[in-house]
Amino acid sequence: MKWFARVVSLLALSITAFPAEGKDIGAMAKGSKIKINGGTVEIIDSVNPEIIKSKFEKQFTYDKADNPKLKELALKYKLKDVIAGGKTEFDRMVLLSDWVHRQFKKFGQPSKNTVNALEILELVQKGGVFYCAQYSSVFMSSCYSLGWVARDLGLHRLLGNPGSPEHSVPEVWSNQYRKWIIMDPTFNIYIEKNGLPLNGNELRDEYFGNKGEDLTYVQGAEKRKFKKSELPIKYTELAGFSVNAFYIDWYSFLFFMDNSNYMDNPPSFGNKCFMIYDERNSSVKWHKRDVPKDKKEAYWTLGEANMAIVPGAKGKLEVELSTNTPDFGTFLVKEDDKEWKEAGNKFSWALNPGLNKLTVTTRNNTGVKGPENSISIKFEP
Repeated sequence: MKWFARVVSLLALSITAFPAEGKDIGAMAKGSKIKINGGTVEIIDSVNPEIIKSKFEKQFTYDKADNPKLKELALKYKLKDVIAGGKTEFDRMVLLSDWVHRQFKKFGQPSKNTVNALEILELVQKGGVFYCAQYSSVFMSSCYSLGWVARDLGLHRLLGNPGSPEHSVPEVWSNQYRKWIIMDPTFNIYIEKNGLPLNGNELRDEYFGNKGEDLTYVQGAEKRKFKKSELPIKYTELAGFSVNAFYIDWYSFLFFMDNSNYMDNPPSFGNKCFMIYDERNSSVKWHKRDVPKDKKEAYWTLGEANMAIVPGAKGKLEVELSTNTPDFGTFLVKEDDKEWKEAGNKFSWALNPGLNKLTVTTRNNTGVKGPENSISIKFEP
């Protein structure tokens, strides 16, 4: 049954690195040198970030693109065509958010208490009215239908500014930026600082730091940019609807749902949910949930292929890959400038005299590739 255990290890969603004997070359800094069997290797360059794990992810339920309802969503609304004009992954995410925003013609008390994207879009076509929660859930399910990972966040204002005290937004994992990013299809915006789109906690820090004065609000597929002083951004298609200067106040509280499979299971708001709560917002009472001791626990990483590398036989290194990739399909490996090849999580890397480069990534079952990590090594026999 050894072959069976081997297959299970290759197909596991989260693959754990073996305990390396000696130094892990994959964790060594640029310029480091180490003797191996048959010569010496020097690290010329390395992009091999550690995978951030979290107990909160273990409580989280991802949806999967093979969900028949997600397949129906993607086909019925031709979502691949919706994003086809994007040059980069993030461009395509912006196009999807813009598309979701434009499906809704009215904003207000929901016509039906549902977060099922198919139901929502069908009701919208019949004149249905919905809140931000439905915008968020349609975007999130649409992401999964295309092989992207997203989650739903609840926000709450600290100051009691005009308008609703609460808001819902999706946060999507960007392989391009290697981070979670807030995409708000309700207002058809994302928010950036110095050209980098931000996640919920980064926006929270900007709010408590200087009320978001350094932020840029980026609207729609055209990516029109506004500074705080240029708000409100008004929406003619939705009377009385705008992004105003109080928007950033919503990020005072971040409440993370514990599931994303809304097609089949609406959010429970149960004890597996968690939130970011500290002295900066403790003056206002809202929900009570588990709070990460380190905010990194709320921002686990996905899609990375981390390399553990140890000396092997003469002129060879032994490589083991680990990942945290929902709906994981396979690892892809490229030596030097050769073509990508599928690989298991363990393999030998035969070195040539001089410069050697190994590039690795993941591919999920929808065909979406993760970030590319690499290590360049100079080998002297």
